[in-house]
Amino acid sequence: MTGKEFLRLVARRGIPLSCIASRLNCKLATIRAFELMDTIPKPYVIKFISAFQDSLSPQDLDLLTQ
Repeated sequence: MTGKEFLRLVARRGIPLSCIASRLNCKLATIRAFELMDTIPKPYVIKFISAFQDSLSPQDLDLLTQ
């Protein structure tokens, strides 16, 4: 999953980037930098899934784990 796809997924779910940064214990600038990345670093994906599992559909989880 590219960074742009990740940010689109987050926007569709209505999760603010600041909330993601807070739960993943990183800077907001780091989350915004994902837009320019070809792939999201795996540690961030794992933390994101565990923090927001209740907000994600099974299809979203499949996209994130590909």
